[in-house]
Amino acid sequence: MQDLIELERKEIELDTLMHRLFHFKVALGEILSRYRVEKSDEIERLIESGQIKEHPAYEDFLEAAGYEAEILQLRKKLTLGLQKL
Repeated sequence: MQDLIELERKEIELDTLMHRLFHFKVALGEILSRYRVEKSDEIERLIESGQIKEHPAYEDFLEAAGYEAEILQLRKKLTLGLQKL
Protein backbone atom coordinates (compact mmCIF):
# COMPACT_ATOMS: atom_id res chain seq x y z
CA MET A 1 0.00 0.00 0.00
CA GLN A 2 2.83 2.41 0.86
CA ASP A 3 4.44 1.73 -2.54
CA LEU A 4 1.20 2.67 -4.29
CA ILE A 5 0.95 5.92 -2.33
CA GLU A 6 4.56 6.76 -3.18
CA LEU A 7 3.96 5.98 -6.86
CA GLU A 8 0.90 8.25 -6.89
CA ARG A 9 2.91 11.03 -5.22
CA LYS A 10 5.61 10.74 -7.89
CA GLU A 11 2.99 10.72 -10.63
CA ILE A 12 1.46 13.95 -9.29
CA GLU A 13 4.90 15.53 -9.02
CA LEU A 14 5.79 14.58 -12.60
CA ASP A 15 2.41 15.77 -13.85
CA THR A 16 2.97 19.13 -12.16
CA LEU A 17 6.43 19.43 -13.72
CA MET A 18 5.01 18.59 -17.15
CA HIS A 19 2.29 21.20 -16.75
CA ARG A 20 4.83 23.87 -15.78
CA LEU A 21 7.09 22.84 -18.69
CA PHE A 22 4.21 23.17 -21.13
CA HIS A 23 3.23 26.58 -19.71
CA PHE A 24 6.79 27.93 -19.97
CA LYS A 25 7.26 26.56 -23.49
CA VAL A 26 4.06 28.24 -24.68
CA ALA A 27 5.00 31.55 -23.05
CA LEU A 28 8.52 31.35 -24.50
CA GLY A 29 7.15 30.56 -27.93
CA GLU A 30 4.88 33.60 -27.85
CA ILE A 31 7.80 35.90 -27.10
CA LEU A 32 10.16 34.35 -29.65
CA SER A 33 7.55 34.38 -32.41
CA ARG A 34 6.96 38.09 -31.77
CA TYR A 35 10.55 38.72 -32.90
CA ARG A 36 10.73 35.81 -35.38
CA VAL A 37 13.68 34.22 -33.56
CA GLU A 38 14.42 30.81 -32.07
CA LYS A 39 16.36 31.76 -28.91
CA SER A 40 16.33 34.63 -26.45
CA ASP A 41 19.88 35.72 -27.21
CA GLU A 42 18.77 36.51 -30.76
CA ILE A 43 16.46 39.18 -29.33
CA GLU A 44 19.43 40.70 -27.53
CA ARG A 45 21.41 40.76 -30.79
CA LEU A 46 18.54 42.50 -32.58
CA ILE A 47 18.52 45.16 -29.86
CA GLU A 48 22.29 45.61 -29.97
CA SER A 49 22.29 45.94 -33.75
CA GLY A 50 19.53 48.56 -33.60
CA GLN A 51 17.09 46.44 -35.61
CA ILE A 52 14.49 46.67 -32.84
CA LYS A 53 13.86 49.20 -30.08
CA GLU A 54 15.18 48.43 -26.62
CA HIS A 55 11.79 48.88 -24.98
CA PRO A 56 9.94 46.55 -24.56
CA ALA A 57 12.29 44.13 -26.34
CA TYR A 58 14.84 44.03 -23.51
CA GLU A 59 12.15 43.04 -21.01
CA ASP A 60 11.00 40.35 -23.43
CA PHE A 61 14.60 39.17 -23.78
CA LEU A 62 14.96 38.85 -20.00
CA GLU A 63 11.64 37.05 -19.67
CA ALA A 64 12.48 34.66 -22.51
CA ALA A 65 15.91 33.94 -21.04
CA GLY A 66 14.24 33.15 -17.73
CA TYR A 67 11.82 30.77 -19.44
CA GLU A 68 14.69 29.04 -21.22
CA ALA A 69 16.53 28.53 -17.93
CA GLU A 70 13.40 27.25 -16.21
CA ILE A 71 12.65 24.88 -19.10
CA LEU A 72 16.16 23.44 -18.82
CA GLN A 73 15.73 22.87 -15.08
CA LEU A 74 12.30 21.30 -15.52
CA ARG A 75 13.64 18.91 -18.16
CA LYS A 76 16.39 17.82 -15.76
CA LYS A 77 13.90 17.28 -12.94
CA LEU A 78 11.60 15.31 -15.25
CA THR A 79 14.44 13.12 -16.46
CA LEU A 80 15.51 12.36 -12.90
CA GLY A 81 11.92 11.74 -11.83
CA LEU A 82 11.31 9.32 -14.67
CA GLN A 83 14.52 7.45 -13.92
CA LYS A 84 13.32 6.89 -10.35
CA LEU A 85 10.09 5.19 -11.44
